[in-house]
Amino acid sequence: PYSDFNFTSLWCWNVSEKIQVSQLYGNLIVRFTDYVTGEPFYSFCGNCAADKTASALIDLARTEGLPSVLTLVPSETAAALSNKFCITEDPDNFDYILSLAEMNSFHGNRFGDKRNLINRFLRRNTEITTCLLDLKLASTQQQIEMLLKHWAFRKQMSAWETKKEFTAIRRLLDSNFVGSLIGLGVFCQQQLVGFSITEVLCKTYAMAHFEKGDIHHAGIGIYAFVMQQTALYLAEAGCRHLNYQQDLGIKSLRHAKDSYNPYMLLKKFQVTMTKPNNR
Repeated sequence: PYSDFNFTSLWCWNVSEKIQVSQLYGNLIVRFTDYVTGEPFYSFCGNCAADKTASALIDLARTEGLPSVLTLVPSETAAALSNKFCITEDPDNFDYILSLAEMNSFHGNRFGDKRNLINRFLRRNTEITTCLLDLKLASTQQQIEMLLKHWAFRKQMSAWETKKEFTAIRRLLDSNFVGSLIGLGVFCQQQLVGFSITEVLCKTYAMAHFEKGDIHHAGIGIYAFVMQQTALYLAEAGCRHLNYQQDLGIKSLRHAKDSYNPYMLLKKFQVTMTKPNNR
């Protein structure tokens, strides 16, 4: 359940329409664009003929004038490579895996701050309701977009800074598969103050795609409350783990994700040739 190879994630973040997918020796090949810089690079998921696949992709990158490195390589794929390759951890892209049983109760000393935040949120706000959102409805989409605008304004973020993320959300809402995703909204006095968009995967996993809260209106506890309510619903749907995606090396994002005390990390690696490939 790696976030980078999830179809929904690939679709909504393909804002420049440059991502390409293929197969080689039974592996999934993706020509990504960097989430921050937009620069292209190659990766693959699978462990069939791993050496031949990695060598071919590194050769291809070199012929295209790209760095001779594969990025976002899952740990199972990296484990199938021989010592012909130099394999290094890429912690900025590790996926945070949260325990839904812990998220829906926040029980224990490790989560005391989360319980305090939720209590502050409940004391500060009245007429709180939580419900599933029909993401296909124009009225729901308008509420989400209004919340996004409030969020950006309170964070003093420019249109340029939010363009990529907001375009990704818009792509998702406009997609013909948005109805298969789970939208959950938190309302205070009938105003949307927080939402999450998640997806149920196989093998007890769920994927978090988007999450936003209006801290100015609802207080900083809104995010902990949205997480708890999302976890309650996903647990009832049979999920046990939530992929909260990576932090991209952004300190504030890393702090926020670490604060949920992840159950484990899905590791990803960068792969280069140990020696020049003379094939």
